[in-house]
Amino acid sequence: MENTTSNKLIYRLTWVAFLVSIVSLVLLVGGIQPNSSTSLTLWFILLHLLVYVSAPLHGIIFLGALIQLIKGNGRAFRWVYFYLIIAMSGHSVVGYSQGAFESQLIIIARFKRSIEEPAQLKLEQAINRGPSSKIEDVRAALADGANPNAGIFDNRVPYLVVAASRSDAPTIEALLNAGADPNMRANIEFNAIKNPLPLDVVTFSEYKGIADSVDLLIAAGADPSQSIMKIGACRRGDMSLYDRNQSSGARVLFDVKGQNCLHHAADTNQVAFLKVLLFDPAYKEEKIKEMLVMSNHIGRTPLDVAIAREHFEAVILMVKAGGKANKDGLLKDVSRNQANDPILNELKELLFSD
Repeated sequence: MENTTSNKLIYRLTWVAFLVSIVSLVLLVGGIQPNSSTSLTLWFILLHLLVYVSAPLHGIIFLGALIQLIKGNGRAFRWVYFYLIIAMSGHSVVGYSQGAFESQLIIIARFKRSIEEPAQLKLEQAINRGPSSKIEDVRAALADGANPNAGIFDNRVPYLVVAASRSDAPTIEALLNAGADPNMRANIEFNAIKNPLPLDVVTFSEYKGIADSVDLLIAAGADPSQSIMKIGACRRGDMSLYDRNQSSGARVLFDVKGQNCLHHAADTNQVAFLKVLLFDPAYKEEKIKEMLVMSNHIGRTPLDVAIAREHFEAVILMVKAGGKANKDGLLKDVSRNQANDPILNELKELLFSD
C-alpha cells in the first residue's frame, strides 16, 4: 500500500514537472527577443520558475525514484528515469548556452591557476584592479616569477598595454624592470588604432600626466617611429608632446580610419593647439595645407569634423587657414543655426560673406 501511494505521488509530480518544463520552454522561446521590456519580464518569470519550482521538483522526483530503485521497485519508473535524464540534460544545455555556468567555470579556472600559476594569477588580479594597479602586489608577483609579457583576455592585451592605457607609471616601471617588451602590440583595436603599442594607448588615454609614462617607455626602448603617438598628441592638444614626437622620429600620421592630426584636434576641440599648429611659422613644414583637405574614411575633412561637432571656434581657425569642407550639408546646417552666439555669427560672416 505504501509503495502504491509513493508510486502515484512520484508519477503525479513527474507530470507536474513535465508541464513546468513545457511552460519553461515556451517562456524561453518568448524571452529570446532582446531589448524588450516584455522579454525582461519573461526572463524574470522563467528564472524564478526554474530556480524555485523546476529544480526542487526534479530533485524530489529523482530522490523518490532513487529510493524506490534501492527498495527493488525501480523497474516501474523506467519512463520517469528517462524523462529525468532528458529534462535535466535539456536544462543543463539551456543554462550553459545562456551563460549560467560561466561564473562557476571562471572560479574553477581561477582555482586551477592559483595552484599551477599562483604568481601569474596574483599579477593579473593586481593589474585588473584599475584605474591604477596595486603596485605592491605587482612587484611581489613579478619577484615570484610572473611573466611580465603575458596579458589579459588570453594574452591578447599585454599587461604593459593595460598599464599604459591608464598612464599607470609605477606599474609600467615595474613591468619594464621585470623584462616587459615595450614594443609588444595588443591584438585589439583601441580608439581607431589597430594592434596598438604601449606608446599608442598612453597618448590616447584620457588620463593626465602621461609624460612620466612616455619617458619610461622610450627609455626602455619603445620605438616612436612605429607609434601613432603623434596623432595622440593632437587629440590631447598637447603641444609639448607633439614637439617631442618631432624630435623622436614618430612618423605614423594616420589612424585606421584615415584621420590625421587635424581630424583629431577638431574632434576634441583643441583650439589653443590649433592656433599654434595652423599659424605659428615654426610649424610651416608640417604640411598643414595638405592635412586640411584630407578626407577620413567617411569623406570628412578636419573642417567637416569640427562643423559636425559644432566646435565653431575651431572651424573659424581652419577656414582662415584654408580648410575646405566636403560635406555641403554641414555648412547649410550652420547657416540655419539661429543661436545668438558671437562665434557662430563670426563664422557665418566668414563662410557666407561671398
